[in-house]
Amino acid sequence: MSLTYEESSENYDDFYITVRGELKENNFFGVVSEVNILDQCLDENLISDEFHKNNLQRCIKVDKENLNNELFCSMFISSLLISFIYYYFVIQNKYLFFQICIFFYIFIVYYLSFKYFKLIIENV
Repeated sequence: MSLTYEESSENYDDFYITVRGELKENNFFGVVSEVNILDQCLDENLISDEFHKNNLQRCIKVDKENLNNELFCSMFISSLLISFIYYYFVIQNKYLFFQICIFFYIFIVYYLSFKYFKLIIENV
């Protein structure tokens, strides 16, 4: 018996948390994407192929937004930590080449943080 789109939608809503919990238990790093949840629901015959096909692009977009948010947070925190370390420890270093390399590295990290922030703002 084939599932209708409405039944698939109800099943997806009802079993979303359960499927996500199962995938988190099986995943070593505990990171589960929306596409993985959708695929798992399809494998367990909780949703129809039509529902999967119609919601796949939405899940990919949500996963991309979540990834951009995580990357921005990690880059921003690392740039703050590196700046703190540079200010308190490296600035007293007398080796000019080392200071230039650290400054260049900090510039790259801040630049990447800014790029990820722009991606979050633009909702790419």
